[in-house]
Amino acid sequence: MISVSRLRDFEDEQFYSVLEVALEIKCNLDFGTTEIFLPAQQKLVKYKILLPAATPSMLQRQFDLRLKALLFLKREGYLVDVEDQRNYWEDLNGGNFHVVAGDESDFINLVEMLRNEKDRRELGSSDRENQSDAMSRIEAVCNAFHRSALRLRSMNSNRKGIEIKNEYDVQNLLWALLETRFSDVRDEEPTPSQAGKSARADFLLRDEEIIVETKMTRDGLSDGKLGDELILDIERYRMHPHCKALFCFVYDPEHRLENPIGLEKDLSRNADGLPVRVRIRPTR
Repeated sequence: MISVSRLRDFEDEQFYSVLEVALEIKCNLDFGTTEIFLPAQQKLVKYKILLPAATPSMLQRQFDLRLKALLFLKREGYLVDVEDQRNYWEDLNGGNFHVVAGDESDFINLVEMLRNEKDRRELGSSDRENQSDAMSRIEAVCNAFHRSALRLRSMNSNRKGIEIKNEYDVQNLLWALLETRFSDVRDEEPTPSQAGKSARADFLLRDEEIIVETKMTRDGLSDGKLGDELILDIERYRMHPHCKALFCFVYDPEHRLENPIGLEKDLSRNADGLPVRVRIRPTR
């Protein structure tokens, strides 16, 4: 079965071809039909990347794209059979593909992935501005994190302070701070399995579709090891259906890391369509 990360690697022409035929098949499945006849050519093209066929060469291009998309879905296990029933001599402007669908629940999951990827690709300028604003608000929280931790540690009136000793403590304080800036903060969001293993993201900002990952430096966590861990996290979150951006917060209160600025620069990037921001705090 195809993964979110593979979908993100598709060129627009490939992706929209798969999306178009998948939605047509889904409509038939909704009516209880698993043996389906799809037109080899769509007169009403839903997506601008698939241009209306105005010439024989354009007609053939659309035929080829639709057939390749169906054969791809068959190879991935979503379809049991695909048969090209066009008569090349008589049906140059028509004909059908005969399709036999596989497991319906798998196909429903596929369509959901495709729709999420479509939304991600069509993220408008206003959405990008909202995402940038949300990432800036997260960064403001992280910039204030160490000051908040020090305040909790030095309570007044002879009360025992609260110390941040491990990543669980970091998560608890960060969760409280994030909830002052965002309305829907969900903890321990499940992530898709990778190489037979699954994990949980620390936080998902559901409305903004941003995952926040936290780490705290400790004995034995070198710059290189931390970098390797974050690279694995980035690859895993690329497959998460509700992750449109990733913010990694590393709490380094004792300044254990040798080159925090270098780590931030190396890992803060666009990872195959996923904006990633890494911040190590407090700064020196």
